[in-house]
Amino acid sequence: MAKLIFFLAVQIFLLSAVSSTGDDGENFARPIDRKLLGLHKKEKLTHFKVYWHDILGGPNPTSIMIQPPVVTNSTHFQKNSTLFGAISMIDNALTAKVQMNSTLLGQAQGFYAGAAQRSWAFSWR
Repeated sequence: MAKLIFFLAVQIFLLSAVSSTGDDGENFARPIDRKLLGLHKKEKLTHFKVYWHDILGGPNPTSIMIQPPVVTNSTHFQKNSTLFGAISMIDNALTAKVQMNSTLLGQAQGFYAGAAQRSWAFSWR
């Protein structure tokens, strides 16, 4: 029984110590010491330049619309389609130069969607 009382007393002490050191919950962010994270050094800037080849038609398209934009009775969509709601799947080449046959640096794979009703805006993933 004495061990149980001692154990409970230690637990209560630790819980009270932890709860007294916490903040009031108002601050969800706090400044950090950049030196502790090794961020005190000057950052190196790198500029990447690639060319994205988005081929929409022909025998080997790299972008295919899998969901066309929804056309409603709204005159906005009939007169000025922004591709809102359209979804395309992509597997596009990223090359070092404008020419399609230049050095292949990578592939842009995923999908993008028309994301604005009144202007041209796309969201990709």
